[in-house]
Amino acid sequence: MRVSRLVLHPTAEKRLDGFLASPAHAVLFGGPAGTGKVQLAHAAALELLGGKEAHLRTVTAVGESIGIEQIRELNGFFALKVPGTAAVKRVVIIEDAERMGTEAQNALLKLLEEPPADAVLILTSSQPERLLPTIRSRLQKLHLPAPTPADLQKHFAEAGHNEAVVSAALLRAGTSVAAAERILVAGTDAPDTAVQLVKQALGGTAYDRLLLVDALSKQKEELRTFVDTLATVAMASLEAAVGKGAASVSRWKDVLQAAHTAQNALSQSGNAKLVLTELMLEL
Repeated sequence: MRVSRLVLHPTAEKRLDGFLASPAHAVLFGGPAGTGKVQLAHAAALELLGGKEAHLRTVTAVGESIGIEQIRELNGFFALKVPGTAAVKRVVIIEDAERMGTEAQNALLKLLEEPPADAVLILTSSQPERLLPTIRSRLQKLHLPAPTPADLQKHFAEAGHNEAVVSAALLRAGTSVAAAERILVAGTDAPDTAVQLVKQALGGTAYDRLLLVDALSKQKEELRTFVDTLATVAMASLEAAVGKGAASVSRWKDVLQAAHTAQNALSQSGNAKLVLTELMLEL
């Protein structure tokens, strides 16, 4: 499958082509955060449906989670009669499927046990280990690796960005295409607020970091962006630290682990202020 606006790892493209040639009833698009899994899921769905968007349903989190009623409503969608002889007549995408609570996952399991005919269910997740084993066992798994640094460099350079600016953006964003795009769109003269906050947190004292807690914990989107950016900066710094000394590697491993812990807690509707306070103390 060719998607002009997305950059894909060669392995990811081959796996997607294989899935589209012989789609399973239910598939999991897994892979690192920020690598375009949701966009790929939508592109794949429209290709399966021949572009018929009316036959596509998307489920996203309401607030911090996907509830049981959202999953139950899919029964009505799958029950719709769609004329024609197409092999796939309806597609549902569940974005960030790890945000489903236990009840929602159990409701989904009932659908997977008796998959509707002529339909495909696509789940995307950066943390598939949070899905029930009984759900994972019923899904075709497509791990979509992050694009290579060389492919990302080429992709953004061909989009008209200065090569040096792209290199700097990728150092900050790691393998996250979304984070790199956010930095590049901000422009070289406009500071990326999330990156600046991460630098402030990493370079300050524990007291300085705790001063950021009140303001950030009241803005959920900014908080999530801050934590995600911290994780991508930590990953890029960890990769750069390899071979430069065990102390530096250990430091960035600890930061990355703290960021992942915070991401997990936030996705489970954890108390934002408490999660952020614990994160700042870990840094």
